[in-house]
Amino acid sequence: MERHLYLTLVESLNSSINGKSCWSKLFLCFSSSFIGAVLTVYYLLPASYSVHQLSTHHQHQNFLKRGRFAEREVVLNSTVRTEVGYMTSAMPVTPRTGNGNIVILYWNTFFGMGDFDYGFGRTPFLQCDTTNQTSDRGDCITTNDRRLLNDSHAILFHVRNLNIDDLPPAQWRRPHQNYVFLLYESPVHTDLKMLRQPLFRNYFNRTMTYRRDSDFVDLHQHGRMQCIDAASPSCTELPRNTKDETIRDHPNATSVPVEMDLSMKNRTIAWLVSHCWTIGRRESLARNLSQFIPVDIYGTCGHGKHQCLNDTAFVYGGADYSLYLPAGSYVNAMDFDSPERLADHLNKLMVDDELYLTYFRWKAKYVVRNKPKDGMCQLCRLLRHPETNKDKSYADIAAWWAGGVNGTNQTCQHPPTKLVG
Repeated sequence: MERHLYLTLVESLNSSINGKSCWSKLFLCFSSSFIGAVLTVYYLLPASYSVHQLSTHHQHQNFLKRGRFAEREVVLNSTVRTEVGYMTSAMPVTPRTGNGNIVILYWNTFFGMGDFDYGFGRTPFLQCDTTNQTSDRGDCITTNDRRLLNDSHAILFHVRNLNIDDLPPAQWRRPHQNYVFLLYESPVHTDLKMLRQPLFRNYFNRTMTYRRDSDFVDLHQHGRMQCIDAASPSCTELPRNTKDETIRDHPNATSVPVEMDLSMKNRTIAWLVSHCWTIGRRESLARNLSQFIPVDIYGTCGHGKHQCLNDTAFVYGGADYSLYLPAGSYVNAMDFDSPERLADHLNKLMVDDELYLTYFRWKAKYVVRNKPKDGMCQLCRLLRHPETNKDKSYADIAAWWAGGVNGTNQTCQHPPTKLVG
């Protein structure tokens, strides 16, 4: 219709031009061109707007489905769901967010696991103190449904699987939201180049890692020691034991050795390893030790099967292991001047059963807790009490994690030449 109207106007103007003066013809030609331009814009504008709407709609849908999210919704009932299967990003779980619940969103995956190996709904918080499970502010619940981004109080990013092209739109971020940097890998196995990009300056305002200076110290992937007797004076700084995690009480936990069958103790060192070359050069330590004592290697870098029965922990690294393990429960390679001295001590443990058993006295006082969820409990506790949720951000998350590019605040150390040289 617009095109027909335009042609009619053009024909009328052409008929009016005949017999007019030169200036009149010029004016009529200009008028004809102006009207044609107006009608063209009027005709094309709605179509352009429709295309823009369609493009925006597709972008929004792609954002919601990114990570292969299917159009499937699972609603958690008010009853606690205790059994959670293996979940991936292809199976979004949407909790019921009524009653002022505190929503924690898993943004990406943890090595393919959509629930970050914690579980969905209230499952991650069932091990928390009873005072942390419920409150006037509702329950803490977890989900991987990105449609709840704007309703989430905290968003967890597993940095090892982070994709810089798959982040929440910056304009959607709410002032109260906590963007949590979650990582269990060492700085050596972190994409520091990505984290040094300007985008991540002041991007994260909370951290959840194995480091003790994290906002939420989390040993979920490593396990931790836990006191059996919560009233013991020596355990005041350690996590408490829960009622269902107890072992046989010992009349004198500090001096009586643990009874143990040592008839199967016939090998010296068993090394379970998947990375055959490391910056810390632990492979060099194993090679140097093998000159003085047999070293059996299992995993990707070795062969055979190994069954851990009653092994003494043998550690090598720059950490202060006394912060994580009871004193006298492990052998630290860094305490020895050379591989030969270390091998002498290990050989002595093989022939001196009484000395060997002293490394297991901790079992009368502590229990190993696998897959603890302390970090999630701490996060939930912070979100429940907004008065403690102070404004904070990490200006340079890469520098905090691995040290500055100029060598300041380095978190990694050079391997000791006395052991690996």
